[in-house]
Amino acid sequence: MKNRTALRLSVLLTLILGLAAFTGPSEAQKEDTGPPNVLLVTVDTLRPDALGWVSGVEGTPNVDQLAAEGCAFPAAVTTAPLTAPAHASLLTGLLPRRHGVRDNGQVLGVGMQTLAETLGRAGYATGAFTSGYPLSPEFGLDRGFDHFDGVLALDGEELERPAAETTVAAEQWLKGQDGPWFLWVHYYDPHAPYEPPADLLQDGPRGAYQGEVAAVDRALGDLLKAARGTSSQPPLVIFTADHGESLGEHGEETHGFFLYDSTVLVPLIFHWPGEVAAGKCRADVHPRLVDVAPTLLDLLGMPPWNGIDGISAVTALAGFHQIMPGAYIETLRPYY
Repeated sequence: MKNRTALRLSVLLTLILGLAAFTGPSEAQKEDTGPPNVLLVTVDTLRPDALGWVSGVEGTPNVDQLAAEGCAFPAAVTTAPLTAPAHASLLTGLLPRRHGVRDNGQVLGVGMQTLAETLGRAGYATGAFTSGYPLSPEFGLDRGFDHFDGVLALDGEELERPAAETTVAAEQWLKGQDGPWFLWVHYYDPHAPYEPPADLLQDGPRGAYQGEVAAVDRALGDLLKAARGTSSQPPLVIFTADHGESLGEHGEETHGFFLYDSTVLVPLIFHWPGEVAAGKCRADVHPRLVDVAPTLLDLLGMPPWNGIDGISAVTALAGFHQIMPGAYIETLRPYY
């Protein structure tokens, strides 16, 4: 009986292995294409309703295409309507009271991990190109980047550079990359003062602001082309903003003092063909900027960070309703 049982088990195992041989290659047998490249694009002072896929305005075809082909949230929530605190939360998954950057000009403290550090340890080349002085490397957000190209102050004057110039600099860096890379590109154009290229100036009271947004969209098209040209694999692209702009609503011309939707809601897009399904995101789900880093790590199959304020939103990326934690938002600008 024992021999007969052993024979039957042997035959069954042979049948299973034979069937497996016809079900295609195993994961180990598949060609290793390596980890995906990652492009993080942040736009300063960008209201969601300045984009075509949110409100139907013209002038943002490249962002609109990302939204149509990816998972797009029209009302994600920032942590603060200020450039440095919001970006610090984006890169660390922590609220401002925990990472210590409560206003522009403050320095990111030690003892917390950043996306660049984590991806760098995983073998990624890391580069950053920022366009406004609040994200100058002297404020600590350069931590973990192999190459950080930021804007410095000149003779006490805070400077910015237009999106087209930042894109050219990022393109040059991309040309030197032959392995997986993590690239953060920050555009500052929609920040006041609004001075768009003459051919992009639009009509109406928001015409100059919308022209600045259109300038970013045009630069984004060139950046995406360069990023996609570095590998046969499509990059994982994340597009978002640090905060919005009041444009006169609630008696505020720009941003920083109040916490109304006009300055705390931001667009958020995850675009990764073949991995993130197109058009499945629900408009009633509101991720926070602190959720971007843990979501990215989850998509890449990397271990989660412990003790952070953000959570992974991959359930929402799959098109399911995901209840996100309540958003904590602050501004200490009136105090300072």
